[in-house]
Formats: sequence, structure tokens, C-alpha cells
Amino acid sequence: MEIDPKVKAVCFDIDGTLVDDRYPSAQIHERFLGGNYILHLLGDMIQTSGHQDAHNALLAYTEVNVYWDYSDIIDHFNLDSFLVTEWIRLWHKNHLVALWRNVQLIHKLRNKGYKIYIISNNPHTGCLFKLEHTGLVDLDGNGVIDEIFGSNRGLGQKWDIGFWKRVIEQSPYPAEAMAMIGDNPVEDAEVPLAAGFCQSFLVDSEGKLQEAPQINVV
Repeated sequence: MEIDPKVKAVCFDIDGTLVDDRYPSAQIHERFLGGNYILHLLGDMIQTSGHQDAHNALLAYTEVNVYWDYSDIIDHFNLDSFLVTEWIRLWHKNHLVALWRNVQLIHKLRNKGYKIYIISNNPHTGCLFKLEHTGLVDLDGNGVIDEIFGSNRGLGQKWDIGFWKRVIEQSPYPAEAMAMIGDNPVEDAEVPLAAGFCQSFLVDSEGKLQEAPQINVV
């Protein structure tokens, strides 16, 4: 992997890049509330706390509060923050595996002086849980990651070029000084390159990184 000399910040996706499901569809599947296992788990906890029709109430909350975070849900439904944190942490331990090749790459790039960003479709707290599982940060965000841009900071998802433009606006570096590493050819290569990123590298089927071809930005 050759990083362009203009690059100052290397950005990483999380799912499929730094962590992966221990078994298929462990996180995202239509059988879960809203298609998301952690939402389903939170719905169960809200139900246990005595809230009537908890799952529908939670879905309604996420539809109104589009850029929600898990911490928002905990506060809104008056859940026990410590208990929820431990349940979610245990779920990550049992259902996710760290992809150590790319976790170690972060440490190598950091030692070479690059800033390390996370750019993810997960909300901020979801990013922290997954990054904690890899040992890169704790749940307060302390660690080797310089910036985290989740769904509630970029106000959207990575398939939307508007998301990337909002990330760039909040970054200390311009797009041409950033490179992206991920596993999705559209969300981690085509769209960020269209937004002006200098480079993108994709994780192939063997876990190795291949540079994505440049595109012509109109």
C-alpha cells in the first residue's frame, strides 16, 4: 500500500474493516427491530423496565430523531446506563471479531505520523463500542483515534456524498489530504473519491488492501 505524500489523515471504516460478525447477520438482519440487533436489545430492555409497547415506541423515537445515538435512547427511556453498557459490551465480545491486520495497520500508520480518523455509518456510541472491542479506544474515546465521524456527526450515511462533504467541513484537513480504507466499493471508494479524497484502499477477499481506481470528478 503506497500512500500519496499529500495525505495527512488516513480514515478507516469499522464494519468489515476493523471488526466483523462472528457469524453471518449477527448485527443487521430483518428479524431484528429496525433491522439492527442493538436496537432490538434496547427494545427488550425498555420492555423489561415496564414500558408498554416498547418496540414500537423505540421505532417511533428513531423515526422522529433520525440522527439518534444509543446514549440518546438510554436517556429518553430512562434506562440504567451502566447495565445497558455492560449488556452491549458483552454482546460485542460474543458476536464480533476484531480484524487484527487492519487494527495493527492503524498503529503502524499512527507511528509514522498520520492522523487516524474513523468514518462510519454507526452512531458515535456504536463506534466507541466496536473500537473498544479492538482496543483502539475506550468508551470515553481515549486512545489512538484522532477523530470519529459517525452517522450523527456526518448527519447521514456514507452512500450520500452530502455526508462526506459534512465530514470534510469538520476535518482539520482538506479532502485532498485524506485517504479512506474500507470494504465497500461504493461507500468507501466511489463516494469519498467523488467528494475529493486523495485515495481509497479496499479490503479484498483475503483481507489485503488494494487501491481503488481514481474517478473523474465533474
